[in-house]
Amino acid sequence: LCLLLLLANPAWIHPAWGHSASTAYLDITADGPKLDVQWSIALRDLDDVVGLDDTGSGALTWGMVRAHQADIDAYALARLRLEAETIEADAATWRPEEPLDAVLLDAPCSATGTIRRHPDVPHLKRPRDIVALAKQQDSFIAAAAAMLRPGGRLVYAVCSLQLDEGPIRVRTAAQHGLRPAPFDEADAVGITEALTPDGHLRTTPALWPGLGGLDGFFVARFIKD
Repeated sequence: LCLLLLLANPAWIHPAWGHSASTAYLDITADGPKLDVQWSIALRDLDDVVGLDDTGSGALTWGMVRAHQADIDAYALARLRLEAETIEADAATWRPEEPLDAVLLDAPCSATGTIRRHPDVPHLKRPRDIVALAKQQDSFIAAAAAMLRPGGRLVYAVCSLQLDEGPIRVRTAAQHGLRPAPFDEADAVGITEALTPDGHLRTTPALWPGLGGLDGFFVARFIKD
């Protein structure tokens, strides 16, 4: 069972004293005994029920989402009447008892894609940081490949604009038995301009200017041979 929460980008969210719940969407796909469950819910709605905004400022950030990940998981599973086991471990060394169908690798990165919201990033990061992070990313890609069953899927994502953390980094995937599974327009509905010639997704702050822009992300998908 794969559960994926899609959260609305918080870049254009502003403090509001009143809020009417938006429409949430549940997409369930059956593949034999497996169910892929995708629940799309607005971040502001999630804040109402989980309490993401610890500062009370009304400005929601991905840092808040990550800090409340356990609460979000518990809420989602309870609403969907599902059960799941949560494991906290070193992703570079932990291995599942049985090979996995899919791994979402949200790898540690330089976060240069968030500069528009965090202008301190270019002052804090150094070239040597990219080198160290690239080594970590390589180790996590190798670990993720080892966790997958043949035919399993890996999605690699970083909120970085650096080529070394994106398209250059994923070249190592082939060393671990991973072949590209390019995204197409059907995968990128509403954001097809982020598709690259190689079938990756690459967002930049220039996208969606009417909504305040987007953070910079790089996403690549692979299948294990």
